[in-house]
Amino acid sequence: MNKNWRKLKQSSNGIPTWDSLFPYILEVIKNGEETTNKVIKERLMDYFKLPEEVLQKTHDEKPNSEPIIFSRVSFTLSALYKASAVKRPKRSVYQITSIGKELLEQYDDKLTLEILEAQPEYAVVR
Repeated sequence: MNKNWRKLKQSSNGIPTWDSLFPYILEVIKNGEETTNKVIKERLMDYFKLPEEVLQKTHDEKPNSEPIIFSRVSFTLSALYKASAVKRPKRSVYQITSIGKELLEQYDDKLTLEILEAQPEYAVVR
């Protein structure tokens, strides 16, 4: 699996897009333990060894907001949840599911939004 964040799809500001993070979030929680949103972010940042300029970058119109990369992790977790690749046992706590493990095994770092949206669970309103 790729460990170079520069090879991920990036937005115009040089930050990886939320949909490029699907397989990597599953990768950092694949041990199956319940993991907080904060720990997932830390593991992902460590996995890619993200530089400070990426970790500190905020939206220009909201300089005191959460860094862009962290909000993108939250969007990514929401999509993974909709596809039942992760479950939320508690608020801000996530755990990979058997579906998530299968998706990671089958698609590795090629997991895309289109693949998630094709999951029957994705269409179910929660």
